[in-house]
Amino acid sequence: MKGLIAASTVALAFASGTAQAALFSFASDSNPNQWTFTGNGGNITAATGATPLTLNIDDNNGPSPAIQVSVSFVAQYTLTFVGSVNLPGGAQALSYAANGSFTFSDGANPLLTTTFTNALFSVRASPNNIWATTASLQVDDGLGATVSMVWGGANLPAYGLAPGALTGTPRGFGFDFTAINSSGAIPYNGEAPGRAIDATTKLPTGQWWSESSYSAVANVIPSPGSLALLGLGGLAITRRRR
Repeated sequence: MKGLIAASTVALAFASGTAQAALFSFASDSNPNQWTFTGNGGNITAATGATPLTLNIDDNNGPSPAIQVSVSFVAQYTLTFVGSVNLPGGAQALSYAANGSFTFSDGANPLLTTTFTNALFSVRASPNNIWATTASLQVDDGLGATVSMVWGGANLPAYGLAPGALTGTPRGFGFDFTAINSSGAIPYNGEAPGRAIDATTKLPTGQWWSESSYSAVANVIPSPGSLALLGLGGLAITRRRR
């Protein structure tokens, strides 16, 4: 009897879409013939052009299989220098406030759009003001930062996704930047690593390119119908025990 009750509870939970979270990601090699980002001064944009990326969608490490979608990627960020910390060995850790948005689209349909404010962009730099070849962009909603995510795809209850705003928490993302360079050459053989920056603004003095990988989490607040379904499951279990 207890096994039957437990099975019924699991079935109700699955039917109501209680995963309530999705993990999104792409690897840098999912677009092998283009750089992921390019930038100049305080601006960063996507450099993928018409070449698609492979976006992975997972049910928060749950039982459902990962979904892979071929998507286009557009992005527009701005950087403002906010401070530095001296590191052992003479380098500096530079911090920037980043604001902007990015969108993954399935054909003409925007699949996932993210808008953010006060994200942290961080990079190491040499004493003579040259960015190193790696950096990161990260943020979650809160602590003075905002992250807005909108899902434009199909209703996927097993992945906690429904069309509209993804309003649950945690809600955030991160990009890793690698092979930052001022060459832009493809294929890339290590030419012109890093990027010179202005000594005062700490912003790049010319164009740069980089590879990047991405991951994000979006939690969906359960709908009233889902909560009611779970409530009915609990009520049935209580009555059976009596």
